[in-house]
Parts: sequence; structure tokens; C-alpha cells
Amino acid sequence: MFILATLCVFSAIFLLICFSVYWKLVHQDKHVYDILRSQGIPGELFVPIIEQMREIRRARDSDALFEYHENLAKKHGLVFLIGYGPLMRLVVLEPDMLADILGRSHATHYAKPIDFTTVLKPLIGSHNLLVSTGLEH
Repeated sequence: MFILATLCVFSAIFLLICFSVYWKLVHQDKHVYDILRSQGIPGELFVPIIEQMREIRRARDSDALFEYHENLAKKHGLVFLIGYGPLMRLVVLEPDMLADILGRSHATHYAKPIDFTTVLKPLIGSHNLLVSTGLEH
């Protein structure tokens, strides 16, 4: 009887760990992937946790990482989804979309990290592309 109870407890703990790993590493990215795919954004197939890391590592080892991204753009267009490890990324390469997103009218929507500016500002000054903000950027 004790062995059965211990087995049930370990099974419950194992299932809880599996569920928490799924919830933290897979569920959120799958949800984002499904939403973007339903909006018609193409991309590589969703593979939990490892995503396209094998192909990226193979391209990096053969010094063909840029060509890998070029091939993805040729295959899917200028806007596509790609998974880097457990993170889903939306890649936007279309110039008109980039100009709209990064234009001066949207400068207030983007903020540099505090530690990024505090580390670089003493080294390179405050009037440059890396640490300037707002309209100056």
C-alpha cells in the first residue's frame, strides 16, 4: 500500500512538472504562433522548445547564416515567423512597414533599456544612434 501511495505521489509530481514546463515553454509561443498564422503570416512549422535551432546552428557553423535568412525571406516573403529556441519571432523585412514602425511619429513608443544607456553613455556620449532617444534618435 505504501508503494502504491508513493508511486501516485511521484506520478503527480512528474505530471505537475511536465505541465509547468509545457505551460512556460510551449503554450505561450504556440498561442502567439497560432494567432499570427491565423492572420495569414507565413513561417516555418512550429516545433516546441527547439524550433529551428538545428538549422540555424548548421547555417552558423558553415558561415551561411545570412543565406539562411535570405532563403527564409525567399520562401515566405518579407514578413514571416521563425522560432529561436523557445521564443517565436516575427521578422519584418519590408521597407514600407519598417518605415511606418520606426518612423518619427512612433518615436515615443520605443524606449531604450535603462542599463543599456547607463553603461554606454559614459563610454560613447549621449548624441549618437545607440543611446539617443525620441526625435534626436
